[in-house]
Amino acid sequence: MRIRIGLIAVAALLGTAGAASAQEIHKACIVRDVSVFQDRAHLLCEKQVAAAEPSYDFTLQQPQAFGLTVIVYFAVPMDSPFAPLFVSVATAAQTTGRVAHVTAASSSAENPPGCAQDDCRLALSLRLE
Repeated sequence: MRIRIGLIAVAALLGTAGAASAQEIHKACIVRDVSVFQDRAHLLCEKQVAAAEPSYDFTLQQPQAFGLTVIVYFAVPMDSPFAPLFVSVATAAQTTGRVAHVTAASSSAENPPGCAQDDCRLALSLRLE
């Protein structure tokens, strides 16, 4: 059974999406941690994923040292209606060990509060394999 949750429509309604991202990143992720803060909720990937590659990377290989930004956190703002669903699906992925597929904004300019520019991106959708 697949669980798919999309944030694109919600973000458009809230005005957080602004102009569509030039690129989105799509990654398969083993969730190591799910955390909730006052300003955001995020998941931490067990394996590193490189933001420079916008296509699916099912091998989850470590990025080469070519100055790529290594994204290991995917977050949503806590004031988003998507936050509770994001936390539920991310927690399900962590507890069951299922692969989570994350679509995220490629630019750190769209990051929610508290999401670092060098290792975190705004999650646009999340689904379980």
